[in-house]
Amino acid sequence: MSDDLMFRVLKRYYVLNENQDTIAQSENTSKSTISRLLKKGEKLGFVRHVVDIPIKTHEELEHKLVEKYNLSLARVVPTESENIDLINFNVTLSAGHFLNQTIKSGDTIGVSWGETLTAFVNNLPEYSGKIDNVRVVQLNGSVSLQKESMYGDGIVRRIAANYGGSGYILPTPSLVDSPEIAGVLKQDSTIRSHFNLIEKCNITLFSVGAMRDDSVLIEAGYFTKENYAALREQDYCADICSKYIRSDGSYVIDDLYNRGMGISLEHLKQKECNIGLVAGHDKYKAALAALRGGYITHLFIDEQTAKLVLDEEEKEKTQI
Repeated sequence: MSDDLMFRVLKRYYVLNENQDTIAQSENTSKSTISRLLKKGEKLGFVRHVVDIPIKTHEELEHKLVEKYNLSLARVVPTESENIDLINFNVTLSAGHFLNQTIKSGDTIGVSWGETLTAFVNNLPEYSGKIDNVRVVQLNGSVSLQKESMYGDGIVRRIAANYGGSGYILPTPSLVDSPEIAGVLKQDSTIRSHFNLIEKCNITLFSVGAMRDDSVLIEAGYFTKENYAALREQDYCADICSKYIRSDGSYVIDDLYNRGMGISLEHLKQKECNIGLVAGHDKYKAALAALRGGYITHLFIDEQTAKLVLDEEEKEKTQI
């Protein structure tokens, strides 16, 4: 019996919460076999507080992405189904292993928020090493005070706890009403100190957001669908830490840009390790813009989305 079957069964049972009967039927095997595989997975240590199983990567796609976008690292994980939870699991677990292997004493890690970062902390493997003086800093303000903590402080606190470090929360909205308000807030001593910490980050961790009409920023009232439509007409297609970029990765320092409470894109590009998480094929244009702009140094992406990124690049090249 192949290990691949065991790995599929573990993911379906523990990540997707499917019952043993359903799994047995779709895998064309018996319920007793499913039960034995689950026990085997636990015995081998693949199941702890999180599902922590080997994830194969696509080396050919990784090499193409590294070469095309001058990346330090690319990890392309399998797109095993259309289920976004499983896609998020594969992408974020791979990134979690990388962070555990990379982090060292004295590091300052900047982190954003959102569904992908929530999946990251849920799947982050427990760190078993010994390091000191790690700081985890929120890179951009939260959606709103009414949103659950996983859209800001919860992510910071859980990453900090994994490394025995200290967490620093940015106590502002993601966007404010005007550049003038943003400027005044940044003069506050607490917020100014936080932005000084952001500048000291040597590692950043963020997802690339697509400009969809079901965006949490529209839901929270920061934008309307009409606002997003107008931005798309100007070729904007993605956001990174609440800063909006065009399809070629460029941006304009205008009122919208200056309303954002978070790391500037120019400072982001100066960091030595920018870990970008992309999960889901609907984000391929956003991912392409981020790669073209050079905001990511270490990319973690699912296979289907990686193929769409490279295919879009080739398609646009033939149209020139």
